Amino acid sequence: MRGCNDGYKGRRPFGGAPSPSNGLGKMCATPVGGLGSRRPGTIRWPLHFVMSGSPPTRFSMRLVIIESPYAGDIEANVAYARACVRDSLGRGEAPIASHLLYTQPGILRDDIPAERQWGIAAGLAWRNVADASVVYTDRGISAGMEHGIAAAREAGKPVEFRSLGQATG
Repeated sequence: MRGCNDGYKGRRPFGGAPSPSNGLGKMCATPVGGLGSRRPGTIRWPLHFVMSGSPPTRFSMRLVIIESPYAGDIEANVAYARACVRDSLGRGEAPIASHLLYTQPGILRDDIPAERQWGIAAGLAWRNVADASVVYTDRGISAGMEHGIAAAREAGKPVEFRSLGQATG
């Protein structure tokens, strides 16, 4: 079955989404070669990229560090942080939320101070390549977020404040 991929069969390597200029076919909302859609092997590009006819690339996506709360109500804060990452992706950004990455089971434990500091240091190392720090404020600004904001400002990185419009809880 052909569809919007103009007959391309098989999986494309990362970055091989169809576009008029790379010979892989026309741009569509469901190019083959990615994760997380109803059809195995398809990506749902944000509308911004579908309308522009250009797939996301490192050169078209801002690298941003997501600041959102983690400690406290961890379950609710993790769900909120995931929504923040999705919001950032929808804006055409390439976000990293180190507090989601490093606190997964088997990586680092936030309740052990040395491991918490290790994770914070690893997250702050991304400042060298990040274009901005994005602070999501719906659930307040935690001490860890304040530390991240201060580190971004010290590094001369822009700090942007955003809200998803969710009620705090």
